[in-house]
Amino acid sequence: MPLALSHMGISLGTIVILWSGLTAGFGLYLQTRCARYLDRGTASFFALSQITYPKAAVIFDAAIAIKCFGVGVSYLIIMGGLMPGVVQGFSHESEVAAFLVDRRFWITAFMLVFSFEYRSNLLLKRKFLQT
Repeated sequence: MPLALSHMGISLGTIVILWSGLTAGFGLYLQTRCARYLDRGTASFFALSQITYPKAAVIFDAAIAIKCFGVGVSYLIIMGGLMPGVVQGFSHESEVAAFLVDRRFWITAFMLVFSFEYRSNLLLKRKFLQT
């Protein structure tokens, strides 16, 4: 959002942000309307795409997987770029451990944290879906 405002100005940037929000909301509205045709608890992008475009359901899943991978990688890049500055900002000493200002350390650390968090979420979902 700040990039839209900095490149387009206040008025056009605000219009672009509002338009993006409206289209995202409309997409969610359409998704809920389509999910009504599925059994309760079985709605997924794959199930919806099988109803609308049965031959292209795998392509929709592949597009969603690629998008999710890209979002995850961008979060890791952002964290790797920001965390060394955060450590230097909180450090009152001029000397900080060298690994704490290395972006590769932070990317690896967050990758491990996110993978364990994702695994625990999957285990919890499995537990609740079996009961």
